[in-house]
Amino acid sequence: MPLSEKTSLGLEIDEIARLIEEYRAKIAHGTSSADDFMSITDMEEALGVLRNSTNNIYTDLQSKMVSQVDQNELLRKKKRTTASEE
Repeated sequence: MPLSEKTSLGLEIDEIARLIEEYRAKIAHGTSSADDFMSITDMEEALGVLRNSTNNIYTDLQSKMVSQVDQNELLRKKKRTTASEE
């Protein structure tokens, strides 16, 4: 894996970790006081935001990986393999 891909992946991992920490902090803050307790709806909403944010990162990562595949080379190899089997 080229250095630029490792760096990009590291940034994505850092962003996911940041989002998880943000979620944890929000839940911790929302459950730290009986007078100011976070509702289940608010907890579910915070989890939904976390899911959507991380899903977007995973989707972007998947798109980047697929776009880096050399489809022409794969097709050439497949044609050679198919031709040799016949």
